Amino acid sequence: MAESDALVPPEWTELLRGGGAARVADSDIRDADLEEWATTCDRSLLFLDTQDCTTEREILVAFGAAFELDEDDECEWDTIDECLADFDISPASGLVIVWTGWDNIDDDPEHVIPVAVDALVTAARSWADEGRPWALLMAGEGES
Repeated sequence: MAESDALVPPEWTELLRGGGAARVADSDIRDADLEEWATTCDRSLLFLDTQDCTTEREILVAFGAAFELDEDDECEWDTIDECLADFDISPASGLVIVWTGWDNIDDDPEHVIPVAVDALVTAARSWADEGRPWALLMAGEGES
């Protein structure tokens, strides 16, 4: 086992290498370990913290800010996934998004969470088509 493999739980090491989305408990993830792993594996690491967001609109604004959307642009899910598809991850060869706070959504979480994940996965598919690996880790304690 490589040293970098020991930094993340074995059950999702392959996910991080090959792409996909997974939910992990907050207690399963340490920022310092992920940062070291990301550097070792040539991945950019983006922490998407929405712990202060309780509505879909607040999530959209947080996603827009994290992915550097122009504040004057109207934030909708289609805009988000298009912008994410063009998100610059250089100089790294891939991206790992760690989304925390998703389990605080009060405004129709059965709708908002899958739509948000779909926007991230849609963008990530375009990265994969260009040979850029990706992964999404949803860190939280809520139901996914």
